[in-house]
Amino acid sequence: MAGGRCRHSGEIGTPLLVDGVYCADQLVGHRLAAAGLIAEEPGPGVPRITDSGRAVLAAA
Repeated sequence: MAGGRCRHSGEIGTPLLVDGVYCADQLVGHRLAAAGLIAEEPGPGVPRITDSGRAVLAAA
């Protein structure tokens, strides 16, 4: 997501797409949002990394 290659479809379950291809884990977008690591707007669009998500990436 930090590279801008991800989008969410806006469908139920928030499927995440990377380079236009659905992730094999159809619930990963929902889990990342529930954990507060990404923020999503209603409808299709580009999820953004939250400050918490950036902190996790920096620690990795």
